[in-house]
Amino acid sequence: MFFKRIHSCFASPRAWLFLLLCFHLAANVWWLKTDNHAVSTDEETHMIMAREYYNALFPRVGDRGLAARVKAVAAIRPDVGNPMHPPLLHVLGALLARIVGYSVDVFAFANTLAFLAAVLGVYRLARFFLEAREALFAAFVFSFTPMVYAASRYFMTDFLSMALVVWVMYALARCKGFTRLGWSAAFAVLNGFALLARTTAVLYYFVPALVVFAGGLYLVFRHGENRRFSLDAAAGLLANAIIVVILSAVVCGPWYLVHGRQFYAYWMDPSVSGKSAALAITRSEPEAEREAGKEAAVQVPEEASSKGEEKAQAEAPARGKKRLALLRRIPWVRYPVFVINNAVFLPMFCLFLLGVPLCAACGRFRKRALPWLLLCWVLGSYVLLTLLLSYAAPRYALQALPALAVISALPVLALPRGLLRRALQCLYAAVLLFQYGNLTVHAYAAAPEAKIVVYPDREFQKAYADPGLYFYKSVLHGSFSYARLQAPTKENFKDRLFFAMLREEQKQPYCGIEANYVRLNIRGMLLDQEHFWLDNAGPNPFRRRDLPPELTPYRNLKNSGWGKKFEDVQPILGMTDYVAYTTEGITEEKEKTWLEALAAEGFTLVERFQEPRSGLVPARYFGLLAHAPRESLPEARTISEIKALDLESLYKLRHSAAFSRLTPEMREMIVTELRSRLEQEGASVPLKDHVDFYNARVEHEADDVYRITLFLYNRQAMPRDYRLLLQGRVSPEVMALYFNDHTGNHYEYQLAGEPMPSTRLWPENEPVIVRMLVGLHPVPTQLSIALYGPGGSILGNIINLGGVDLPGIRRSAEQAPGAPPGG
Repeated sequence: MFFKRIHSCFASPRAWLFLLLCFHLAANVWWLKTDNHAVSTDEETHMIMAREYYNALFPRVGDRGLAARVKAVAAIRPDVGNPMHPPLLHVLGALLARIVGYSVDVFAFANTLAFLAAVLGVYRLARFFLEAREALFAAFVFSFTPMVYAASRYFMTDFLSMALVVWVMYALARCKGFTRLGWSAAFAVLNGFALLARTTAVLYYFVPALVVFAGGLYLVFRHGENRRFSLDAAAGLLANAIIVVILSAVVCGPWYLVHGRQFYAYWMDPSVSGKSAALAITRSEPEAEREAGKEAAVQVPEEASSKGEEKAQAEAPARGKKRLALLRRIPWVRYPVFVINNAVFLPMFCLFLLGVPLCAACGRFRKRALPWLLLCWVLGSYVLLTLLLSYAAPRYALQALPALAVISALPVLALPRGLLRRALQCLYAAVLLFQYGNLTVHAYAAAPEAKIVVYPDREFQKAYADPGLYFYKSVLHGSFSYARLQAPTKENFKDRLFFAMLREEQKQPYCGIEANYVRLNIRGMLLDQEHFWLDNAGPNPFRRRDLPPELTPYRNLKNSGWGKKFEDVQPILGMTDYVAYTTEGITEEKEKTWLEALAAEGFTLVERFQEPRSGLVPARYFGLLAHAPRESLPEARTISEIKALDLESLYKLRHSAAFSRLTPEMREMIVTELRSRLEQEGASVPLKDHVDFYNARVEHEADDVYRITLFLYNRQAMPRDYRLLLQGRVSPEVMALYFNDHTGNHYEYQLAGEPMPSTRLWPENEPVIVRMLVGLHPVPTQLSIALYGPGGSILGNIINLGGVDLPGIRRSAEQAPGAPPGG
């Protein structure tokens, strides 16, 4: 009896489906724990936004009430780093990190859960026209589709969108032409969530939804036994359609309403988004050309841009009249080539081409609705992606792959049951498993790829380094926005750069709260820097757990600027410890020029390595340069020596590696003396709740750049980064003397800047010395300072610094270069 139960269990397709899900769950968990790819471009942006939602929903400092959390969530911008990302994936990632614990692998695991849901959804869809064992085979084929399982390990909106599209299609199949209220409502809710996962989700089921609605209209006009028009059926269909619109709007409408301006600018306004808007149906006619009766020329983008897709970098066109015009920018051959080389490979694609006519030719498929819906899903997506979008990428096909995979299984399932069918099923499964091992476990060293050398789309095959059409290969390229989709990697360029910084931190006697680095021609790194930050007002939940003890940081690695050119970062090099750069897009001569210029600024090359080509990104070098400590670290071996130190010397010692090596009594004395020296700077004035201002100093940095130093005391950790607002007021007499302005009016201006250290890193219940670089006209000026937050609202009080003789400060610095002039 026991063995019969075991046999019946394993004979059940549902049991095998459960084992299939368990296999993919275990394999993805293993891959996530083993892999160490560089989280970059779009994936990094998504993780940063997920972390912002984590901080907003689960604050560790400051007000933790519901109103404060809602306000913090509302303040999150969806268009930072990349254009217009709806929040569903980010919120799910934040919730998962709260439940399981933060790590980039936990964020990425959100799409593993979406993968399992998609496999289950494909099985349920296939059951509409296939037997249970056949539906299991279709689900197996889908789950071993190369781009599907490879992309499920990355934190990208495409994958969550694909899982939701599968279940949207399931609701469509169940709603019977939108005549069933319950499933029509389910479709509406799922549609709303799909739009909150990715704005383009609707493109994949738009055509199937139209076909299903047309089927509902057909039922209205052929209702009942007499097959006549039914007013009641028409009213029911109309009511259900209205409910679909209302429920969809309730689910996703608030977010799109709040962010409607950014949404329109990116998708519809060419003058904002570049030469062409994201939608290929809008264009802008500049005034001059419109008056001449000419149409503005539209160029097809050829290269990938730093935004992440195949968008040519160009200046935005002049603003003019915008109009709708269907301007196809993508060749019809592009998506088939993308799908073959970077999504499914030749075997599955060829079977798909065989399966398409079978949907109409085979009686068991032709008489069922679902195969036709699958065709509408694939072909409708192909047509709309080609016609409506200005850019193309292999990852855009991901949401159509479930239908493609199921259709590719039909040529095998159309055969009569027997040995031949089972043999072909095993052969197809073996091919998919062979590809899976090459992409998931380890690339086959002897033969990592096989292809036929043909060039249907020479332009983009060359751009993606795909010289042919592939039977299999060891790396997929989803787009510029994805990392290399491949077996686990051990090293990544960001780890090498950050660990090189940590090694320099141990070698040199640096001091300060922040270890500032600038990025020269490098995108990203902002996600990873918080993984090395120190604890403040409680443990840092984002801290890496695998840091070697000998590299334990004592300063917070913090980005202080970014530039495409050396001239962009040169003004802030005086307050920078490290410069990270890449040679992407530049020549060897340009790199040599950069290194010489940085050497002249006092930087030394400490790390340089090469990264291989990855799809659209060519092979390039990365490098890190370090500056020797700019200030000497004071020595204090006794209590009396500590008491003899001034404020800034105590501050340097407090925030240095030497502090942890002192005795507890000496550390306590440094903290006590530091507070005492700060109070001697003058009477405190509240700058903000829990932040007291004591003094300020203005120094000349270079040319018309000045350094403003604030001496503060912070009593509570900050929940977010705030900026400093500098306000200047120039008297009428100065305006007349320096600018020949005799109107008798004051001149007022405002300048914003990033405080160093950033407010989130200000230690709790300790003095903080804050610096900011600003460009100012060297004229006598009345200055004031304040903190301000999102929306430009001033936080707390405006501190009047009094009159500052900027020309005198500059003259003093030029006359005595080694001295620290102040005012």
